[in-house]
Formats: sequence, structure tokens, C-alpha cells
Amino acid sequence: MNRLAFNLKWALRSLAGTPAFTAMAVLILALGIGANAAIFALVDRALLRPLDYPHAGRLVSMWETHASDGSIASVSPANFADWQREARGFDSLAAVCNTAVNVTGGAEPVRAYGLRATWTLFQVLGVPPALGRGFLPEEDAAGGPQVVILSHPFWMRQFGGDPSVVGRSVTLDGVETQVVGVMPQGFRFEFLGNRLDVILPAAFTAKERERRGWHFLGVAGRMGPGIDLARARAEMARVAASLAAAHPASNAHRSVRVTPLRDELVRNARPTLLFLLGAAGFVLLAACANLLNLMLARKARRERDAAIRKALGASPWDLGSQALTESLLLGLLGGLAGWVPAQAAATGLVRLLSLPAHLERSGWDLRMFGFTLLLSLATALVLGLAPGPRTAAHPRLRGVLVSAEVALTTLLLVGAGLMVRSLAHLRNLDPGFQPGQLVMATLTVPARNYGTLAERAAFIQRLRARVEASPGVTSAAVNDTLPFGGSTWTTSYDVEGQPAQEGRITIAHHISPAYFRTMGIPLLRGRDLEQGEADGAVVSRRFARRHFGEGDPLGRRIALEAGHWLRVVGECGDVRHNGLARDPEPEIYLPLTLGGPTSQSLGTFALVAKGPAALAPALRRALREEDPELPLGTVNSMASLLEQDRRTTRAASVLLGAFASLALLLAGVGTYAVLSFITGLRRRELGIRMALGATVRDILALVLGQGLRWIGTGVGLGLAGSLALGRFIESQIHGVGAGDPATLGAVTILLAAVGLVACLVPALRALRLDPCAVLQSE
Repeated sequence: MNRLAFNLKWALRSLAGTPAFTAMAVLILALGIGANAAIFALVDRALLRPLDYPHAGRLVSMWETHASDGSIASVSPANFADWQREARGFDSLAAVCNTAVNVTGGAEPVRAYGLRATWTLFQVLGVPPALGRGFLPEEDAAGGPQVVILSHPFWMRQFGGDPSVVGRSVTLDGVETQVVGVMPQGFRFEFLGNRLDVILPAAFTAKERERRGWHFLGVAGRMGPGIDLARARAEMARVAASLAAAHPASNAHRSVRVTPLRDELVRNARPTLLFLLGAAGFVLLAACANLLNLMLARKARRERDAAIRKALGASPWDLGSQALTESLLLGLLGGLAGWVPAQAAATGLVRLLSLPAHLERSGWDLRMFGFTLLLSLATALVLGLAPGPRTAAHPRLRGVLVSAEVALTTLLLVGAGLMVRSLAHLRNLDPGFQPGQLVMATLTVPARNYGTLAERAAFIQRLRARVEASPGVTSAAVNDTLPFGGSTWTTSYDVEGQPAQEGRITIAHHISPAYFRTMGIPLLRGRDLEQGEADGAVVSRRFARRHFGEGDPLGRRIALEAGHWLRVVGECGDVRHNGLARDPEPEIYLPLTLGGPTSQSLGTFALVAKGPAALAPALRRALREEDPELPLGTVNSMASLLEQDRRTTRAASVLLGAFASLALLLAGVGTYAVLSFITGLRRRELGIRMALGATVRDILALVLGQGLRWIGTGVGLGLAGSLALGRFIESQIHGVGAGDPATLGAVTILLAAVGLVACLVPALRALRLDPCAVLQSE
């Protein structure tokens, strides 16, 4: 204990005696450890911790999959019913889909977002309402009692947290609906999105249960006790095979994908988080290499002091334990300095990267603190075990560290450059429409007031005419699934004159006239749909090429899953409906009067207008004049939705750029410090060379050559590493390859320039040596 106290006192006195070194070391460690702690916190919450549900490890998500390419698809109500009946390895299954309802009866109508869910949802999640109860089976039947469960935030916002609201009625889409429950505070179920105000019974209609080609559901399940993921997958593969045999038209070449629910919620975020965790690790390694070089220089300067202490009886263990104590103290100080800002940064990164909201946590994160502590101790241990004073002075060891630091910096710079190039590609990518002056908003047209498809279409036409009459508006239209809207529905179909193909599915849209003109989607052949048209359809270019090659699709007939025949009246350009990073899919555009799956789109539409950006008042005024009971949803410009689609790539580019800039700064400073130190050690050699006639060019070549060889080796290793990691890097970028010559060339030039500056200062300093003074001092 006395030895530990002595070592600690010695380390404090040593660090206090060199404040510049101590401040630099703590800052370097804080940046490296803090970056890793912040990213680890997100990885821990997303990939390691269980969800906040009882026995969360038994929760899974389930989607239909296409055998051709393994892509996932939504589930039809009819298939879900068969899954419930035949899948015996699950305690319960629940189906959900997004919905939106109008809440009226207050001062202003309010649009609420949420889910329609089967009554089994609360059994699957194991989380009952905090107030009231869940749904009853009879409430989940078509024509059953009208009930709703409120989320805690919506309950607080709209009803002031009044517990007596349970049992009362509220007006949803013009229907008196009884509130039967309120979910607990903090409850989240982000299976299909983050916004959750209300939960309504699915109550599938007979029409929905009959048509297996309508796919719009997501399914969650709770595996039974003792059932693992492999057995659950085998069970669902058996069920899928049974359905394919019984219903080949809709289920042939389809299977079921079963994944842990936790993994499903972060499916899109997982690659980005792992990519950033690797980048943060490279930053820490670069910081360690830089700090190790500083500590080696510090040990080399202490060579005379160490020799004196050895002569006075100090053992190698005494000297080593003191150096290790100093390193541990530095590591703890750096870790503490990095953990405090990382705690706040982790929460901010959830929003910056558009991650699921359940990853956002407040308060002290003890797991993050434990990771930071372990990382600090491990880093300090590596630094404390650095070679002794004589070895520390060896130029080859110092050069290896510089090359390693430059190699790590090269990897980060290549990654950042490729992300920037990827973002530029997404910015220049044609989405298939012209977003410039487009403004969109959602609205729900309730069946109570507009019960038939014809009535709904007539209302939409009147509203569209009012919007077009607003000042500055040049065109307006309606679609049930706008690009980047976050939802689609699909239908099976057949093409007249072509062999029926089992399991053939396409994305379908129900649109009003003038939709293509409003969106700026080019009509390549034929015409737009007309008002009152019930048997026409417009197909996308990719749909037409799939079935008609380069031939003319006009006049060809298509039968939807319901058996309704349509004639192709137009061919339009492809639209990147599901995001810029995804290729366009075959699509078909149908008249509004045909309708779609009512549980997904019962009167829920997106109104889009072409005009000035500040169009929200005009849209609300037109809707209020047509029906004052209907609220308008959030109004967004289509340009802002495009920016939101690029948001993750842009945020990753910013973070990776920050990591790369930090590593570049460390590499430049480290190269300068090492070369300055080694040049100082070679004063006598340089002085002799100059006395014997060495020219300025000779001295510059000697000093610069040594530093540039280190940098060149590091750049070469870094470029090779980036190519070796090409497949992983390419999973995060779009429209550019990992071996992009422009990026690799720019990184090489940048590092060469920074390295040249870092090497030039010590070289110029060497030229100012006075050979006579150097030789006299020797």
C-alpha cells in the first residue's frame, strides 16, 4: 500500500510538472475514448440490450419473402390468419399496420397517428395498458364495438392526463369510439414507425380476409417456451410450404423470414452503427499511436534520470510500476474527460442518424460508464507497457508508430471521402419526379361521411379543385402512397395473353387525375387517368419492360388479384418510391374509385400541390371550406422529404469526416513531433555532415526523406486496407465503388501535403544548425 501511495504521489507530481504534456495527453485520450464511448452506447442499446418487454428474447418479427431475390414483403390478412392457425411454436402472433384518424369534438380537429392491431398484440408484447384494458376478441371482428387505446403522450397532450377518460367516448373519423385503455409511460412499439398516438383494432373486413394478394401487414410473434429461433424458422417454412401448395396463385415462390424483433427494429441502422464503431476504433488506435510516440519521447528524455535512480538502488520493477501508475492515471483522466460529453453525444446521435427513438435514453448510463472505464484502463495499460528509455529512442520504432498512425488516418479519410461522394451521388440522382415546388400533406376521409369509393373520389375531386384555385397553385393531385411516404401496398396480377405466373406482385397506387402533371413524372406513352375512369391503368417503365420488352404496352389488359380487368392507357417514368438508395420497382397506377386494402388506406390520402413553399394555409383553408371537421396532417415540401431521405448518409459523412479530421491532425502533429525529436538526437551527425561539406539539398533530403518514407508506407498500407475492406465499405455507400480513383487520389495528395509540412519544419530547423557550435558542445 505504501508503494502504491508513493507511485501515485510520484505520478501526480510528474504530470503536474509537465502541464503541457499532461493537457495534450488527456485531450488526445478524451477525444479517442469519448468517440468510442458514444458510438458504443448506441451499439449497446441497439444490438446488445434486450428490448423493454418481458422475456424480450422470445419476440420475433415475421415478413413474407420473395424466393427470387430474398426481398421482404408485407403480409396479407388471409395469410396471417393461416399463420395463426397452423404455427404451433408460438404463444401468440399479432398483425399491425399504420393508420391515421381524425379526432373531433374539441376546439380544433386533430389528426392522430398510430396502429391498427389484432387483439393479440398485448399478449405478444407482454405489456398491458397502464389504465383500463387491452382489446377483446369480439372488438377485433368486422363490425365489432368501436374502441381505442391511447398512448401516454397523446393522453397527456389531448386529455391532460385525466384518468376518467377511460370508459368515455371520443369521436374518431366521425364515429363515437370508447377509450378502453391508456398505455404506460415510455411504451414504444416502433415496428412500422416512431409515431404512436392511438391503437385501434385491426377488425379486418371479409373483403380483406378473402384477397390474399393484398399485402399491407407486419407481424410480430412470441415464441413458446423452449422454442429457439431455428425451430421457429423451420416451423414457418413448413407453414409457407403448406400455403404455397394450397394457394399457388398468391403464395408460390414465397417463404417467411423470422428475425428477432430487436434486430428488425434496427435493421436499417445496424450497418451504419457498426461502420461508425469501426471508425471510432481507428480514431482511438491513431490516438494511442500518437500518445505512445509522445510517451516514448518522454521516456527517452528521462534516460539519464533512470540511470541515476538505478545507481541509487531502484529496481526495474520500481521504475516500471511508476511508469505504469502514471499511464493509468492519464488513462483515467482521459476517460473521465471523454465520458462526460459522450453521454450527451449519444442521445444527440440518435436524432442525427434518424435512429429508432427507443435508443434514446436519459440519465446516467452505467454500462457506458463501465465500457469507458475498461477502455481507459486498457489504453493506459498499453501505454504503460511501452519500451524502456533506450528502446524508446530508437528511430525505427518511432517510424513504425508514425506509419501505423498514417495508415489508420488513410482508412478514415478514404471512408469519409467515399461517404461524401456517395452523398453527392444521391443529391444528383433523379428521383423520377420534380420535387422543386411540390408541397404535400396527408388527410383521412372517414367512411362514416364518405362511405363509398365513388363518394370518396367525388370529395377528393372537389378538394383538388379548391386547392388548384388557390393563389399560386398550378396543379394539385392525390395519391394514397406518395414517394418517401413510408408505406406501400402490393397486389398480385396477371397479364392478358401471357402465362400466369404464380406469386407475381407489384406496388399499386390509387391516384387522382393530374397526378403525373403535378408530380412532374414524365408520361412516356399514352395519357393520364381521367376523372370518372374506372378501368384504366398507367404502368411504370420498369413494369412495361418486364412484361412487354420494348413493345408498346398501350391497350394491353391487366387483371388485378380481385379479378378486375384494366386496360393500360399510359406508360410513365420510373420513380424511386422507397428511397433514393433503392432501385425503382415495377409500379401500377390505378383510379381512386378502385380503392385498396381498407385497413391500410381507408380514406387516407396524400394531397400534393405544385406552388409556393408556404402553401400550408391555402391547403388548410381549402379543406376547411370543403369539410371543417377534417384536419390536415403535417405539411412538408417534397424537397424536405428528399433531404430527410439523405439524412443518414449526410450524418454519417459528417461523423466520419470529424473522425478523419481528428486522425489527420494527430498524424500531422505526431509526424512533426517524432521527426523533431529524432532530428534533435542526430544533431551531432548533421553537424559533422555539414562540416564535411553537405549541402542544403543533402540535409533536406536526409531529414525529409526519413519522414516521407514513413508517411508513404502508411498511405500505402491504408489504401491497401481500404481496398481489402471494400465490400463492407460499399455496403454504406451508393453510386461509387470502394476503389474510386478520385477519392483515393485526393486522400493521397492530402496526406502527402500534410506530411510534407510536418516534415519540412524539422528539416528547416536542422538547416539552422551551426556545425562549429555542435562540435564544440560534443
